[in-house]
Amino acid sequence: MIDLEKKIDARVKKPFFTEMMILATTTGIDQKQYIKNIKELALLIRGFLEERNLIKKIEYKPKVFWNFKGNKSIYNIDGGQLSLSVTGSASLGIRVGVLKNKPGDKTKDWCDFDESSTLSSNLVDKDNSHYEQEEESFIVKYDKMITGSRMIMEAAEVVKQHNAKGKWTSKPSVSDIVYLHGPIVYEATMYHLASDDNNPIPPFKMDFCKSLLSHQSDFFYKEFKKKELDKESRYFLPIYCEIINQIKKSKIPTYGIVERIRGLVSPGPVTSAILDELFQHNKFRLEELNAKKLNRTLDIKRVGTKSDGIKIKEKFEKRSVKDDVIFDLILDEGEYIKPVQIIKNPWGKWPRGKYSYTSYFDTVPEPYSSFLKISEFKRPIRIETLNVLDSYDEDMKFTFYSAKLLPQYCFPLGLDTVDKMTKVPGWMRNAMRNEYVSKLLRKTLDSNESKENINMVLKSFLSGRNWWVRPK
Repeated sequence: MIDLEKKIDARVKKPFFTEMMILATTTGIDQKQYIKNIKELALLIRGFLEERNLIKKIEYKPKVFWNFKGNKSIYNIDGGQLSLSVTGSASLGIRVGVLKNKPGDKTKDWCDFDESSTLSSNLVDKDNSHYEQEEESFIVKYDKMITGSRMIMEAAEVVKQHNAKGKWTSKPSVSDIVYLHGPIVYEATMYHLASDDNNPIPPFKMDFCKSLLSHQSDFFYKEFKKKELDKESRYFLPIYCEIINQIKKSKIPTYGIVERIRGLVSPGPVTSAILDELFQHNKFRLEELNAKKLNRTLDIKRVGTKSDGIKIKEKFEKRSVKDDVIFDLILDEGEYIKPVQIIKNPWGKWPRGKYSYTSYFDTVPEPYSSFLKISEFKRPIRIETLNVLDSYDEDMKFTFYSAKLLPQYCFPLGLDTVDKMTKVPGWMRNAMRNEYVSKLLRKTLDSNESKENINMVLKSFLSGRNWWVRPK
């Protein structure tokens, strides 16, 4: 225990712990007391996890490990987007790339890339948008619409690769791995509802839906078996639930790798789930699990009492501690926690009332989540999956060794590579915007418009403007 205390003392001095100190200062919390409390929580949780054998350790022996001889394929999937939001235009471009590599393969086919899916669209142009927008109900939720489009294209790409509907004709086997850059499941309603009054974002057009649903004739929901999809089936939520269920049906190891943990919810979703697995105290999580016909993940004896779990949860609520921070303090290099079920789509955020989406709630999959620590110099990464397969421990081992190939970054090498290949560079985005603005401004000046109209156009170029005018 003394050694662990010394490790935690060193870890709270890391540069990325500074942001937590700043947050503590802005909320009026004494920094010394804050650190003391966080250390106590970390020591307490580490002790409980060790007591129930919930921490796994990977030994680093690269010479022994890297001996696959080309018999294992790794599929790395990521998407990049180009967005241009200026007056009269809300255009976007999305491309999803797949990098396939086979460690140890000596042939020229050991590594191959496919820019599998692309999309060009303009959200304020009815004809050129991939959303079906009616004039009288036109609404733009720009960030949600482009992020949701990219997210659903990436998830659809996983299904496409599972079924060998892309560049490569051979299907992945259960000994292969599919990595997705980002969560395996998102908070779906965030990209479905347009506003607080639960108006949904417009449905996708038929052609775009067909491009997403590569698993023809093997649909999870009966609504998708129709020759032409109804409008109600072309909204984000039904399509996303269909795609995610296809991923869950597959027995191919598939993992979402998250490098940056956003938000300041304390305790975070993984910490909260771990506490409930240990103390079995969280009645709200149990209600959500029961609603989806799920059980608690870990078959372990309860640690302490329910009241103990509630007290620890209250301690987290009094101070902001993100998941990656607490697990960085808890875990040593090469360690990961056993995966636990987290709830991404709770009932309280699910649309209901006049819409028919309530029925999808019971069947939307929820992910299992874990944290893996690659290095003392970087935060642990979150790993999500929809199925904890027999190969899980071996897959975590491969993830660890793959991330060790980038010691300054600590992220799986294939995902880092495909991220660079699909990302749209900032200079390209800025150059396109500047060219658009220059041409629009020149046309305005040449048109002999009034001073008021010219000033209005100039103001529309200022940063922070997020409204557009549909072209006539």
